Amino acid sequence: MDLRGVLNEIITSKAFNKTELIKAMGIDPKTLASWMAGGPVRSTKLIEATDCLRESGHPAIANKVLDGWRISAGDTPGSGPVSLIMSPNWISGSLHRNPPPVARSAIDWSIKHDSLIENIYLYHSDEGAQNWVNVCNDPDTFKASSDGYWNANARMILATCAQELNVVHTRVVDFGPGDGRKDVAILDALLQDSEERIEFVAVDVNTSLLATTDNALQTRFDGDPRLTRRVALTDFVTNCGDLGAVVGEHQPTIYLLLGNTFGNLSQARDTLLRFKRLLKRGDVLILELRLQGSLDSEPSDADLHFTFGPLKLLNVTFDRDKFAWKKGAPIAAQFGAPSLTAIRYTKFRYDDKDIPSVKLLHLREYDRDAFLQDVVDPTMGFKVVGRSFGRESDGHFICALALAD
Repeated sequence: MDLRGVLNEIITSKAFNKTELIKAMGIDPKTLASWMAGGPVRSTKLIEATDCLRESGHPAIANKVLDGWRISAGDTPGSGPVSLIMSPNWISGSLHRNPPPVARSAIDWSIKHDSLIENIYLYHSDEGAQNWVNVCNDPDTFKASSDGYWNANARMILATCAQELNVVHTRVVDFGPGDGRKDVAILDALLQDSEERIEFVAVDVNTSLLATTDNALQTRFDGDPRLTRRVALTDFVTNCGDLGAVVGEHQPTIYLLLGNTFGNLSQARDTLLRFKRLLKRGDVLILELRLQGSLDSEPSDADLHFTFGPLKLLNVTFDRDKFAWKKGAPIAAQFGAPSLTAIRYTKFRYDDKDIPSVKLLHLREYDRDAFLQDVVDPTMGFKVVGRSFGRESDGHFICALALAD
């Protein structure tokens, strides 16, 4: 049943009357009337409306609405082809609005035990998502130069991968797409002078960031019949094993871990082996690495506000002077010989106690030659089918991996 049918069924079954449904979905009467008549649906509005349904205690109805949207999205006038993937490990849309007790408890435990706060909690709020968008918009951050790099080099890198593998890639899956600007550059490169249909899938833990990405693509590609857009709300590291089934029938796919995403992940070798399970012949996994030296300058204000996000959830007061960061020496024994920069927040009051410090973030910079040597070790099962050249002084390195022969 499509979205129009689902909404009309909800009303006629008396689960809600129209006034109650408008309130439960957080939308205005004109929007509901348009959706019930089969009018255009923007992904942002739909995701926010189902978030509200979950928050108001109606997750089953929220899922039914999402199913209806998924069915009708391909031919809904004006909406652009976009659908939502239903993951077996679905994360409630309300997660990023009102962090559940488990999130607050985990952050509280990290503060009291001086343990690293897990990266996922950086994105556990609407404000966390907005802070990341601010990082993307700040010209002084690594992210800004990373976007510029992709605008200049996307076509060359993707063409090299296709030539090396002798395939035409027809699906792109981006893990942690952020604001979607890199995806616009990548899809521009794939669609240029091509009539092939491309399916794009954005995977993230935060509905606001998924909506931001989809809006960027809708603005650039709305009405282009060659592009189908989908989004998946899930923790792509923890639930990586589910994604093959979620994405659907295999087609030559480009998987992306760009910007800070790979550098934020611990256990690089194990992470790559988990992602390798997604790859089939012809697929490629493209990583963007921070090279050693990219973190030599102090973090920007935008970076610090983003990093501070989990503490703000617990009402700790932001003070730039309380941040401390320390860069370690390269660890030759670890995969890719990374160096670790730890960002801490120090000497603050929490829960009526004086807290010496808490670890907010670990960022990894890699040695390019050590990484390339380690990743093609026979125990990994990868080969390098593309890589970046030049501009590495900016701290960027692109490495495209495929299954070894």
